[in-house]
Amino acid sequence: SCVITVNAVMMSVELDYPGQVWTCVENAFLVIYLSELSIRMKRQGFMFFVSVDTILWNYLDLVTIVGGVFDLWTQPLTHLFQSAILDQEAGPADNNLSSITSLLK
Repeated sequence: SCVITVNAVMMSVELDYPGQVWTCVENAFLVIYLSELSIRMKRQGFMFFVSVDTILWNYLDLVTIVGGVFDLWTQPLTHLFQSAILDQEAGPADNNLSSITSLLK
């Protein structure tokens, strides 16, 4: 919960002081969250997906982190391959997708 609190504070500071450094901060938090989720999944095994006590929180964490991975890592890689291999720049449809994934975060 300490990491979540620090992340919330950083997000509010990011609104007041925009810049490129926040991408690195967001990636660092995503690595922390992904590591924590991976450890929990390894420790709980199959029970991670079926345990009645924690199923809601487990799936909420899973969906949130997968969305973050898509937004911060997968989508930029797709744009990089698009521009490098196909010599295409991101179009308006890609910007709409970025907006939607930002809202879901």
